[in-house]
Amino acid sequence: MSKILVVDDEEMIRRLLKKFLEDRGYDVCTAGTGKEALERIKDAPDIVLLDIMLPDMDGMEIFNRAKAIIPSPRVILMSGMDRDSDYLTHLDSHVEFIAKPMNLRDLEQLLQTGVKRDDILCCSRKL
Repeated sequence: MSKILVVDDEEMIRRLLKKFLEDRGYDVCTAGTGKEALERIKDAPDIVLLDIMLPDMDGMEIFNRAKAIIPSPRVILMSGMDRDSDYLTHLDSHVEFIAKPMNLRDLEQLLQTGVKRDDILCCSRKL
């Protein structure tokens, strides 16, 4: 069973993703802040679903700090930002991207196929 850490400052999104993923057999823990996420990353989740915009730090800062804890973190960044924004064009090749609002079937498919470390996948349908 894969362990997934869901990091998002919106409680409703955390709850929805936790329920959706647990119903599909994943072991899920959640975090609402960057600080909380870094603590939970120490438990070595298989995949981190990480919102880019959090109140205490941005997703890329969390990703960069996570690399010091886990050498090759498997990360899927989530954001309402346009995929072509300057911020997202500089993504590390080890990071996937899924647009919010997202189609949960697209997320499930992405998780089933694993994180493609050399590609950035953008899914942009409704949650």
